[in-house]
Amino acid sequence: MFRRRKGIKKILITGGAGFIGYFISKILANNKENEILIIDDLSKGKKDEMFLKLIEEPNVFFIEKDLSELDSYSEMDSDYDQIYHLAAIVGVKNVTENPVLTIKVNTLSTIYLLEYIRNLQKKPKLLFTSSCENYAGSLKHCNIDIPTPEDVVLCIEDVNNPRWTYASSKILGEIACLQYAKKYNFNSIIIRYHNIYGPRMGIQHVIPEFILRLKKKPKIFEMYGGYQYRSFCYVEDAAKMTINLMNNSNGNGKVVNVGGEDYLKISILAQKICKILDVSIEFIEKGAPEGSVEKRKPNLTFIKSLNSYVSDISLEVGLKYTCNWYQNHLEE
Repeated sequence: MFRRRKGIKKILITGGAGFIGYFISKILANNKENEILIIDDLSKGKKDEMFLKLIEEPNVFFIEKDLSELDSYSEMDSDYDQIYHLAAIVGVKNVTENPVLTIKVNTLSTIYLLEYIRNLQKKPKLLFTSSCENYAGSLKHCNIDIPTPEDVVLCIEDVNNPRWTYASSKILGEIACLQYAKKYNFNSIIIRYHNIYGPRMGIQHVIPEFILRLKKKPKIFEMYGGYQYRSFCYVEDAAKMTINLMNNSNGNGKVVNVGGEDYLKISILAQKICKILDVSIEFIEKGAPEGSVEKRKPNLTFIKSLNSYVSDISLEVGLKYTCNWYQNHLEE
């Protein structure tokens, strides 16, 4: 795909046109000693102005491919140093409306990628991005701690609920990556993202949904699950932590929580967004969506012990950045 220059690190990023993948790619591209290949099918990511500017960089290359299709791997090189695997179907609404596609894309893209790696003579380090959704069943049924550490028991609450296709695919992905790495002698690390937010994350998540609804200044705002608690992490902090963990050999073969320490009720989150948007309205509490947990907060002891934790952007500042971006980039 591209010729290695002396001293250059070759990096493959799957799902690099998506939300978190874009920010990881952007940070890595700032180091001209990195050569980056982004592979994305653009089902979730997009060729917006920000992404088009990124792939104009001389050390960034882009291929539009679906990694759940086996023939997509024929255009990939065989000498990458690192692979960030973010390609997946994500978002509660997207998953619940497309459960079969979620299983297909999330599972096959991971298995095919692992098969590709095992057949390489020079094996890269693999970072697999997983999710705090994996804890949802355990939070409801196993009385686990909050903040939640990485070593708790994981369980699937309801195999008939299409929402669980996402967590199931991520749990399988974690197991597959760790076991392939052991059997075929390459390094891997698993990270579980916790409520990452920021510009360019789409509109089917709680923060952008609130922004888009509140900017219209409705008289009444129906809030679903306002009593629930979440911790939030700004996307640039999450991207920096992800890169830190990839470059930290002490995390090899481990699962690591990635998230923030801001922890608050969803109703308080809505009030903060109202303040930024200068909106005063009446809130009406509604029940939470089926399958949603009441509390979610990561235990960040392990990532801090690896000296890989980043918290540069506070929730207040991150929300301002995010509100400003959505106001400037989306129509009413």
